[in-house]
Amino acid sequence: AYFGESWLGMQIRPMLLLPWLLGGLAMALAGLVLAQGREARVRAGILRDTEHEEQRLREMQRVSGMGYWEYHPDEDRLIWSDELLQMVGIQRDAFDNHIEDFYRFLHPDDRERVERVHRESIRTQQRAELRFRIVQHDGSIRHIDESSEVRQLPGQRVLVTGVSRDVTVLVQAGEQALRQAEQYRFLFAHNPMPMAVYDRQTLHILAVNEASLTLFGYDEARLLAMTAEQLLAEEEHPRFAQYLASVASEHVDAGVFGMLCMDGKVLQCHIYAQTIRFHGHDARMVLMVDVTVAQQARLALERHERMYRELLRQLPTPLLLCAEDQITLANPAAAALLGSRDVAQLIGQKVGRFFEASALATCHELREENRFTLNSRIHRLDDNDNDSDGEISVARYRTVDFDGFQMLLRDLGAERKLQAEQIEREAFFRLSADGFCILDTGLRMIQVNAALTRLLGVNSLEVLEGRLFHDVFEDQNAAPLRNLVEHLEVGAAVTAFECCIKGSTPETWVNLGFTRPYAEACYVVMRDITRQHRAETEARLLQRAVEAANNGIVLMKAGADDSPLVYVNPAFTRFTGYQAHEVLGRNLRFLNRNDQDQPGLDILRKAYSEQRSAGAECRSYRKNGTLFWNRVYISPVRDAEGNLTHWVG
Repeated sequence: AYFGESWLGMQIRPMLLLPWLLGGLAMALAGLVLAQGREARVRAGILRDTEHEEQRLREMQRVSGMGYWEYHPDEDRLIWSDELLQMVGIQRDAFDNHIEDFYRFLHPDDRERVERVHRESIRTQQRAELRFRIVQHDGSIRHIDESSEVRQLPGQRVLVTGVSRDVTVLVQAGEQALRQAEQYRFLFAHNPMPMAVYDRQTLHILAVNEASLTLFGYDEARLLAMTAEQLLAEEEHPRFAQYLASVASEHVDAGVFGMLCMDGKVLQCHIYAQTIRFHGHDARMVLMVDVTVAQQARLALERHERMYRELLRQLPTPLLLCAEDQITLANPAAAALLGSRDVAQLIGQKVGRFFEASALATCHELREENRFTLNSRIHRLDDNDNDSDGEISVARYRTVDFDGFQMLLRDLGAERKLQAEQIEREAFFRLSADGFCILDTGLRMIQVNAALTRLLGVNSLEVLEGRLFHDVFEDQNAAPLRNLVEHLEVGAAVTAFECCIKGSTPETWVNLGFTRPYAEACYVVMRDITRQHRAETEARLLQRAVEAANNGIVLMKAGADDSPLVYVNPAFTRFTGYQAHEVLGRNLRFLNRNDQDQPGLDILRKAYSEQRSAGAECRSYRKNGTLFWNRVYISPVRDAEGNLTHWVG
């Protein structure tokens, strides 16, 4: 009817539309074929993706050790994945897909619990999590973790799905860890070495063993109520805080700490620490080794070693220890004798470098019980032609770690020289014009020479020996003298102590010098300065007289350029108006200014040139310019040899 109607104003007959109709059908069929092709390709892609995802799922199950299962309670039909069958250890054709077929593989001790959990999960439709054991055909036991959930399907049907995972390795590892933990707890509790565990944050002690209780004397409750810091001696707290702040590794040798016992005694313990987890605590387990006795022994050994080395250093006798023809130990005295700059330079030197070959050969023949003395030339290391005759005392020396011989050396040449010097000193002591004496620690004279007896006015040495030294001087000098000697340090020296001998007529003045070569003695030198003291006294008296004189007195240096003034007395400054610092270094003619043509000055000039005394009157001028008549006297001053040194005016 449609095609029979007009279309766009034209009358079209049905037969004429047939080609159009057939063409449209052909196009529709082609479109349908194309659509079906596309749908087939989509279905094939979906099928490939599904297979790929299933393959990935199976691979994930295999890698993770998990198996998938479904259970339809209404049909009592159980479906297992291949991974689950492999986990149980059966082939698919040996499994009849019933829940009872699964239960028969359960361990007898787990079956009732698993059935109860399954029934309750289906009844409440709640998720279930459980672990159980299965027994494989070969009798081996596997541990399985199972997780399942229940879903409600249309038609009041129920579907239970779940995954199972073989955790046998984890369980076995856990059991092994528990067994090891038990072993560790047993070893910790029964270890003969004291051990403890403390929290790294709070420092509270978490556990101790019996050996710790025995070592420190606490009961367990008391010790567990303490912190690690409280178990340390108080002086160790700063070092312990530093240790806590710096330690980073799990295994630590913390060193030796003083540990406080119940009775207050401090034990030295070497601490070894290990970081652990203990009942949920970040903790540190420590092993405490009591090294108190060993520490005391080590300190005693070190003290004895220091004493030995100090004794060796101070030993005045040169000493060598030698092994395999080499010097292994020497003291400073040996270094000095052998011309070495220090002990270190000697170590490792060949013994034959210093002694004659015959002496060294004799040392090699030395037996353990033998010791002997021989003479040899001693050759110095510095090659300064100071070789000397020596005496060597050789003995076998053997310890745990040393086998060699000991050599004590004597420098015979030096000893002979010292003996000669000693004789010279004794002769000087006896014959010196100065007084000498030696004081003991009580300041008593224990040795005096003849000059000292003469100074002190006694007839014999015996009168002075044993007498207190400071008692021979005036009382005002005795106390300072005693104080000076008592505080004189070893190696120090004091000179120029002047004092007067008690009861001397006329007065005898002496200059004392002191030195203390060693603590037990003090050496005193006494020199007679009576004449010098008298001259100084007279000089001081003369100086006071010159300064007190009413006449001006001046002193000029002879032989210098223009005979400059070197001294003027106060009277000169008073009546000339010049101060001393204004005229010293100038010639006295400045007082005459330009008025130099005077008969009096001619007389003085002639006497000056002839180096004789003279006097004359002349005109002089004060600093302010006023004129005054000046009677001047000049006289030459000569030394002991008669040489002119000064002019006095």
